[in-house]
Amino acid sequence: MFRGLRRAQTALMIAGGYIGAAVGGGFATGRELLHFFLEPTRGTPVFLTFTTAAFITGGALLMNAVIRSNVRSQREVGALFCVSRGGRSLIDAVLVVFFWAVLAVVLSAAGALIAAEGVSAPVGSAAAAAIICGVVLGGRRTTALVNGLLVVALVMTILRAHLSAPQPAAAVLVEWPATLNPVLYTSYNLLFVLAVFPGLARRERWWACVLGAGLGGLFLGLMCAAASLVMAGVYRHVAGAPVPLQVALALVAPALGGAYPVIAGLALITTGIALMHGLAHRVGGGREPDLRSVLTVILPAMAGSQVPLTELVATVYPAMAWISLFLWGQLARRALSG
Repeated sequence: MFRGLRRAQTALMIAGGYIGAAVGGGFATGRELLHFFLEPTRGTPVFLTFTTAAFITGGALLMNAVIRSNVRSQREVGALFCVSRGGRSLIDAVLVVFFWAVLAVVLSAAGALIAAEGVSAPVGSAAAAAIICGVVLGGRRTTALVNGLLVVALVMTILRAHLSAPQPAAAVLVEWPATLNPVLYTSYNLLFVLAVFPGLARRERWWACVLGAGLGGLFLGLMCAAASLVMAGVYRHVAGAPVPLQVALALVAPALGGAYPVIAGLALITTGIALMHGLAHRVGGGREPDLRSVLTVILPAMAGSQVPLTELVATVYPAMAWISLFLWGQLARRALSG
């Protein structure tokens, strides 16, 4: 019985870690969904179904690869994609830049979230940065399970809002480039998972880890679909908003919308903790984060967070999406050849 409970706990931790790694920044604010789905496709149901399936299968396959390759930390992630030392170093450098940029997105999103409540955006970014640094310096890693539960609450809130939301217009026909958006979207989001999977993987609990990854992908897919459908119903009102999901919930379900800033803010902070801990660990040469390594990470991220969230999401994520496709191709080639 105790073994079964431990495996169930492992599965939940993996699911929470998966959700927590991906939900920060543009995901929780709805900005990514607006950029990749609603602007070119108006929330095409087929695309959203594909995205959910890709999150489930991609997460499970990635966890399997991490376990079988015996990758135990972020510093070893490059070994998943390349054998040569130079190739691994290059890939590792790309991932570090990506995680740093995403931390800037998280801080910018926190600023945009609080700006919608009438407070200056830089104050919101600075407050989020202070909390993240304090938690990491206090020796606490990201609370993956807590973040997972937060996202489950967010999914339930959005689903309830969807029941009262105006129905979106019929999906429009899209050009070929837009049909790649679900692939690009899930591709770079799966890279977020490399911030947490190596530390959570357990070879002796292989099936629980893979199950947890699939479960986390299911909840991410549900949130993606529910949030897209809610925003599609009020698209004209949310199109130019930095935090479109907040605006959509305030319009279609004001009572539920009041809970969104709290849940989204906590999700952003816990995602930021995961990114900060990994980056500070790298900067510190493998040692536990200290004040110097934390400041080395947070100061450039704070500078980057002053760029408006809409511009960050439109620049950082599409660029990383194409790079991530190459990395997953490398991973698939290695799996098929060996």
